[in-house]
Amino acid sequence: HAKVLRQIADSFAEQLGPAEAQELGRIIEGYSQGLEPLCTPLASIRILARRIGIHYLEEQVYLNPHPQEVALLDRAKSFP
Repeated sequence: HAKVLRQIADSFAEQLGPAEAQELGRIIEGYSQGLEPLCTPLASIRILARRIGIHYLEEQVYLNPHPQEVALLDRAKSFP
């Protein structure tokens, strides 16, 4: 998941300010280290995509898992 999140973030990083890009990177790294649940970087990317107007990202199933509870799973529970 962390690799996919980084690839998504890289796809629109140039449209972010330095502080936003750094914060998103910190959130993804926090997830990668097991400090953040998956829903945190997913929500951050959704919010930024909506603000910037990247509609194809807003519609991605990966960013909007169904059922929504899937997004709440952390790495330890997802990968025993």
